[in-house]
Amino acid sequence: MKGRSIFHLMLSLVFLAIGTPVVLAQGRSASASEPSVCNQPQTTAQINNCAAALYRESDRRLNEAYKQVISKLNRREREKLIDEQLAWIQRRDASCKDQFRIDATSSAYSGARDACLASETDKRTAELEKFLQK
Repeated sequence: MKGRSIFHLMLSLVFLAIGTPVVLAQGRSASASEPSVCNQPQTTAQINNCAAALYRESDRRLNEAYKQVISKLNRREREKLIDEQLAWIQRRDASCKDQFRIDATSSAYSGARDACLASETDKRTAELEKFLQK
């Protein structure tokens, strides 16, 4: 049973690794959204490295958008956004930690967590970018 669930997890990770760059590519050029480590990852280590690279890129984009938004706010609005952002980070991290029913020591866990973090971070970035378009 455990071997079967690990197989399904690995299969899910492959689809995440393949599908995440497509999701991330929305609004960006393909070369900017897909790190070279994501060029057809096949092993668990390659998938984990790809997911980590995608998360780093997502986090970089989030920080850019956040800085742009916060620069447009007055003091009270900045304080509110800071509180919202800190709460969002806690929710995102907790959600991604608990989303996968696998042992945190599993070799697949870090890739699954990073793929989740990248996806949730992209959603938050889109929210902040929407604010900038107003």
